[in-house]
Amino acid sequence: MSLSSIYTVPMKKPKSLSQYINMTDKDKEAIYAEYEKLDSTSPEYSPSQYKLEYDKYNRYSNILARGPWERTAVRLNNSHRVHDYINANEIKGFNNDKQYIACQGPLEQTCEDFWDMIIQYDVKQIVMLTRTEERNRHSPSETLCKCYRYFPDRIEQLMTFGRVSIQLIELEQQNNVDLEIRHILIKADNNEYSVLHYYFTGWPDFGVVESQRLVQLIQYINNHGKNQINSASKSKNIGITPIVVHCSAGVGRTGTYIAVDTIMHLIDQEQNKLSAMQLDVMDIVYQLRQDRGKMVQTKDQYLLVNHCVKEYLRQINRLNDVLQQSLAYDVYEDPTKLNDDASMKSSSGYIYENANNSFQAK
Repeated sequence: MSLSSIYTVPMKKPKSLSQYINMTDKDKEAIYAEYEKLDSTSPEYSPSQYKLEYDKYNRYSNILARGPWERTAVRLNNSHRVHDYINANEIKGFNNDKQYIACQGPLEQTCEDFWDMIIQYDVKQIVMLTRTEERNRHSPSETLCKCYRYFPDRIEQLMTFGRVSIQLIELEQQNNVDLEIRHILIKADNNEYSVLHYYFTGWPDFGVVESQRLVQLIQYINNHGKNQINSASKSKNIGITPIVVHCSAGVGRTGTYIAVDTIMHLIDQEQNKLSAMQLDVMDIVYQLRQDRGKMVQTKDQYLLVNHCVKEYLRQINRLNDVLQQSLAYDVYEDPTKLNDDASMKSSSGYIYENANNSFQAK
């Protein structure tokens, strides 16, 4: 399958994997320039597209889910609802399916909306990348609410949001990596649903984490979720459903996580010919922004996405393979020289290789 069928846009900057591996601090400004180019071509929300009735459902006035992103906006359709709005968008994954839902951290008044969305899409995994409260980066002595606590903390604790009740069945704590995993039971309209909730607290707002830590986090969540869902599917017919990813605004940390996860899947598809693979981080982020505005919100988050290419290859022990098979040292090119006709190559096949890391699956 050609990736040109997935990412068919004028914003193209494909590079060989050896170019990402050979990146140094001297390439930082070139990567920042790519980010500026992305910012100048990304869709923006115009005042004429704004609906005041949605104000109270948005955490931030400049992070909205509709307007240019109408085609990907989540619309809640349960019969009991009085409106269909939630600040969330469907996001295409590496195989062009609606693999993710990116959304803001719930407000107190949108918790029922959030759980309605989980039920509507039959979501099995939620990845939360923000603390409920974080320090104000402009005034460190103050704390700000970044996400309402929409999930229970104690085993058997029950929370109710409208018609939906939420109960914590099991709690796994990975204290050394700031990760909590909740097994949650949802009840609504005499039906029951199960969901895994991954709560990662080690990523500051507008900030970055180490590339090694992010890659290991994504590997762990993917493998843990796959094992849990496969175990459950032995007794039930469970299909593939979107993964919900959110931080506070649902664009910065959320977009970075989804971009890196997408890259990891693409590399997995090319296991037998990595030396010939062309990977286009710029185009991947551009496509994310077609589905939801401001995805990968800062230039340092964009830099992190680039660094994660090398880190993932290191984790799966393929760095030397790529470098040894490359015919020549690749120089990081000027991002202003975009190749509109370039395309990326891919093939079928899906492989997960576990690297030794600090995340220990149960």
